Amino acid sequence: KGLAAELDPYFFLQALLAKAAEQGCRVYENTAVTEMDITTDHVVCNTATGRTVTAKKVIMATGCEQNEYMKVL
Repeated sequence: KGLAAELDPYFFLQALLAKAAEQGCRVYENTAVTEMDITTDHVVCNTATGRTVTAKKVIMATGCEQNEYMKVL
């Protein structure tokens, strides 16, 4: 019956990250990932600053850069 929806991706992402942070998720913004090591039980992300982030799951809001990361996977 003519059902449609529209979503503001920026607002949606901000709300999603806020809810995740409330539940204990650590959120890293403006963090350039230079390399990812993906195993069956975790992901290690090496950053441009030389630090590493190890996590069970990673969500990337890459925008136009997504093609670079899809090659890694």
